[in-house]
Amino acid sequence: MQVTGLPVHSSVPRYAALGLALAIALFGLWLALPGATGSREHHTRLVARRDVLLAELAHIEERSRAGRETAKDATRRPRVIAELEQIYGELDESPGAPRESCRLISTS
Repeated sequence: MQVTGLPVHSSVPRYAALGLALAIALFGLWLALPGATGSREHHTRLVARRDVLLAELAHIEERSRAGRETAKDATRRPRVIAELEQIYGELDESPGAPRESCRLISTS
């Protein structure tokens, strides 16, 4: 028995949708994975910002010890400390970054 003349659905839309879904999934995976250069660059920026803030905090403390603390110093110190806490948290969470975030910096 042979059946002819029946309507046939094209498989092109099905494969196009599967291909598009696969492309979106791969793009999402690529965005989710940390890039080696991007994370290294971000880590370097965090370390530089940490060093600047530590130097600023040291100057504030020096002025405070010398008795020359200003109102600006009193309001800036908590902000600097909060930003340093955030930076240290990001440095601790960054994958694959060198563990230098806890090194001490001398202010001599």
